[in-house]
Amino acid sequence: MRDGREQIRALVETVFPKGARVVALPGRGEFQLLVSWRLGTDPARPSKRSKTVRILIEEEALDAFRQANESQRGYSVTRLRAMLARRLELFDPNHDTPMGVEPPIEKWTIGTVELNG
Repeated sequence: MRDGREQIRALVETVFPKGARVVALPGRGEFQLLVSWRLGTDPARPSKRSKTVRILIEEEALDAFRQANESQRGYSVTRLRAMLARRLELFDPNHDTPMGVEPPIEKWTIGTVELNG
């Protein structure tokens, strides 16, 4: 594992709806993922996508995750999975954005305490 980014991205893909588009933004330091999926709730727009969720993992949290031993990383992964699942349960992915316009973005920031305890 280079710095934990691949492991975190793989985890995110398992929490969000099947077929979700997960895009990692390039950059050093903080880690950002954009996640959206097809809603399938609007008969007039069968390909309508959800609001985009921007998951931002702060640089310090990622550093602590990378430096942790395997047992501690397992604990962090379990915490992150539960946190994302809770937020997703409360999240309303629907929006009224017209076709052809990017859906709104909701930002979820994850710091050291949230990720690593």
